[in-house]
Amino acid sequence: MILLAADESESAPTQLGLQHAVREQLVTSFGQLVQQRVYDARGDPVPWWVREFEDGLAWVSDVVKAITFDRPARSYQFTVPLFRRWLQHRRPYEDLWETAITKVQTEMERDGLL
Repeated sequence: MILLAADESESAPTQLGLQHAVREQLVTSFGQLVQQRVYDARGDPVPWWVREFEDGLAWVSDVVKAITFDRPARSYQFTVPLFRRWLQHRRPYEDLWETAITKVQTEMERDGLL
């Protein structure tokens, strides 16, 4: 979802912009279930969607390195244009948001929210 939100952003997305776009999609699909409190890695209670967003952002920026944070601009950019081209190539053939929502639903079931 984070990569889709970054791809749809009209300008270089900020962390708040990505959070807003992802939260909107989650609330549209699952309502207030995504606000249920769970524990983060530090043991602090946080809304489920916040924990998942932070984990997802760490995955796409630190592990996969699909996007990177540009400190001077305070925004994210696709690290390799190939990632963005792949998303844009797949869009006409597959509803990528629906695919992402299906994966989120599986994660919510795993966490006992559904």
